[in-house]
Amino acid sequence: MKKQLVKMLAAAGVMTLLTASLSACTGANVSDIMNQLQTSEPVSGSETASASETSSESGWEKPSAATGTEGGEEGSNPTGDVATEEDYLAFIDGNEKICVEYEFAEALKAGESYTLDELVKHLNEELPENWGPEGMDVDEVSYAIIDCGNDGNPEMLLCVEASVDQEYGLTEYYVVKKKDGKLNVIANHSTQGRSQGDFNKYGVYHSFGSGGAALWYDGYERIKADGSREFIYDCETNMGLAAPVLYGNQLPSTAKLPDGLTDYPEEIGEYSVKEYSFKEYTDDMYDDETKYDAYKTGKIYVFYDPKGEQCFPKDEDEKFYFDLGITVTDEDNLHEFLAERYHELGITEDEMKFEGAEPQWKVVRDYRHTEGQGGEN
Repeated sequence: MKKQLVKMLAAAGVMTLLTASLSACTGANVSDIMNQLQTSEPVSGSETASASETSSESGWEKPSAATGTEGGEEGSNPTGDVATEEDYLAFIDGNEKICVEYEFAEALKAGESYTLDELVKHLNEELPENWGPEGMDVDEVSYAIIDCGNDGNPEMLLCVEASVDQEYGLTEYYVVKKKDGKLNVIANHSTQGRSQGDFNKYGVYHSFGSGGAALWYDGYERIKADGSREFIYDCETNMGLAAPVLYGNQLPSTAKLPDGLTDYPEEIGEYSVKEYSFKEYTDDMYDDETKYDAYKTGKIYVFYDPKGEQCFPKDEDEKFYFDLGITVTDEDNLHEFLAERYHELGITEDEMKFEGAEPQWKVVRDYRHTEGQGGEN
């Protein structure tokens, strides 16, 4: 259910962000604009099997070089723990527990430890009470061995799918890493309804979905080799614009709007704009106008006409945006902007791929075809 939905949404054009390109219409080079931006204030399951039967088919192979694979993060072992696939399979086989280190792990309690069966039991109790409608319980549990940061030291990605009568669906992803001799949950993502997402085999997470009838969003972040989270970039696609213009709510508060621009659109049209950001929005921006203004001026915009072809604002409007520090450009050099961003973070383009880099999932619990969906509570 979850896997088919991800494929359908991705097929709707999500991955075009990785292949489009962007060039500065003002003549400024990519490196200069990137410096300004930084200084401004899909998957498939398999037959259910035990860990011992599937360990040789996980799709993960430890690189031969001790320092990791080419392009991966420097240092093969930043946490001091060398993990093996067998370490994680001990949990899958019920012989080991995972500890919840990540304090924001939805539906799990920070500081607690769970075997696989205890995890399922806990989620069957917790999900319908706090995270989903009454009657929600676990349908399926699967796992994949991934390599966060591409350093050669493996992590485990755990996927728990739950639903109400296999219809209203929710998916929980947990990233498990061996640290200090224990298996720790270091990251968690939850997807349901119009908010979807998926991991690739390098620990990069792609969130995507609809924010309304005229809004589509994409976001990229990753789990690094040391287990820390890192924002990469995000993109919002706003549709239904009356013209190729930015409205007042997209501009810094200090901007004096020229004639013809309004705080909010009063007309509906067929223009659209993609809004890229290499700076992550944080909650403290909500009450700090200076920080929020810096966030707005660090964005890059690409406009499209009703035929889906690239277009630009009027010259005077475009100059007005440029003077505010806002970049309006086309697709030709997006690859350069992204390459600059990846280089800054130490990520290769291969590590950003999702097609052909899907985790190799192994189903270890399938309650859909057993009496009593979700197992025993």
